[in-house]
Amino acid sequence: MVSWHLKGLFRLLLGWSATFALEQSAEREISATRENSQFVLLAHISDVHLSDFSDHSRLSDLFRLSSFLKMSTTKQPPPLIITGDLADSKRGHWSGGQAQSEWEMYNQFIEQADADGVTVLDIPGNHDRFGVFSAADANSDFFTNFSATGKEQRRHNGVYSRMVGPVLCVGMDVTPIPGPNRPVNFHGVVTRDVLTELDIALSQPADVKVVFAHYPTNTLVFPAAREGHGGRVFEILHKHGVSAYLSGHFHALFGHHLTAVHTASPASTTTDPPNSFLEWELSDFKDGRHLRLLAWDQGRLTNAIFKSPKHNEVQSPMALITAPAHASHLRASPTPLPTDVMRLDKVRVVVVSETVVDKVVAEICQGAAGEGIRMGRVELHRVHGEELLWEGVWNGTILTSGMYAAVIYANGIKQPAMKASRRVAWAFLVKYGIRYWTGDGGYLLRRIVK
Repeated sequence: MVSWHLKGLFRLLLGWSATFALEQSAEREISATRENSQFVLLAHISDVHLSDFSDHSRLSDLFRLSSFLKMSTTKQPPPLIITGDLADSKRGHWSGGQAQSEWEMYNQFIEQADADGVTVLDIPGNHDRFGVFSAADANSDFFTNFSATGKEQRRHNGVYSRMVGPVLCVGMDVTPIPGPNRPVNFHGVVTRDVLTELDIALSQPADVKVVFAHYPTNTLVFPAAREGHGGRVFEILHKHGVSAYLSGHFHALFGHHLTAVHTASPASTTTDPPNSFLEWELSDFKDGRHLRLLAWDQGRLTNAIFKSPKHNEVQSPMALITAPAHASHLRASPTPLPTDVMRLDKVRVVVVSETVVDKVVAEICQGAAGEGIRMGRVELHRVHGEELLWEGVWNGTILTSGMYAAVIYANGIKQPAMKASRRVAWAFLVKYGIRYWTGDGGYLLRRIVK
């Protein structure tokens, strides 16, 4: 038993060290596709946990978020991806069950978002399946009746896809049905049917492909066959050149916003270098009110995390740097920068604001944000035909090695620096703790769903 643990720890340490080395190649791979493709902005929240028993401000803050997205542009507002746990569904510390009143609250938000022109792409989480014994039971499966996806698809446990400009968004519902109650309902159950549907959905042509689900990949189990951690999900995502996998589920249990890079093995891919995709877990909306903005701009997918607007507060502008890539996207050791960063001739920034923005400035620093050497100050101008996108002249060759950062000022207001989402010790805890937990919990779920 001791030797098994030591071997497991050793493998995990090697695996995480490799991830650090691969981050730069993953960013290069993602940025290598069509540089002149259309600009698209997406929003992402997770783990809303609307409750009939506590904190009704969650609903009012959802309304506020919808209004903020609407007010940020005179065009179509960015679509909002919600990765599960829409309702709280708790009846005490160790019990759970669906409450129609909570789903009616969520439906109010869906109706408001529709009125605001905000497209909602939602997927259920484990809390949304507590005590759901059959998808045909209208008294318990409220996701089908009250969610945006459920009302449109009229089905459960599968794959849903939607084109957003050049971006293919694919939602993967792997919540177990029947749904075990707390505390054993923790893992996503990937059936062969889900794998087949995922493969078909991702076969659609698109400039960029994003998959979203409630569960991080290290909490997926396979009842039909013991295919290992992640199984064929990774093979399918690599096969179709997926850029990012979005999830929630962990809240802030292991820190905020788990990130990882998954690179295909050379033997399983025909691309050189092998395809890579980024996994971005997001902390909760429930307590943290976290909001992720994702931008597809000039062939690069970038993201930044903010505090979602609150119903009783004025929201300052939110700025997301799309080029050059922020240091927290590369997360590299002090080695030469990728050539695609060094040859960039412009700084490009997305500014999302419900008030008029008339001045945006970028400060580029060599080294960590706020601690490095200031390399220049760039005044940006709005890109023709784009309300949210700003750019200014930039000389990428002045950055020759190591880490760098950019600080953005919108209307003179300094934007929070985007920070790397993990530390080695924290990542080690997540990978070891959850994989070990998956061994027991996954077996329990396999026994339940057979």
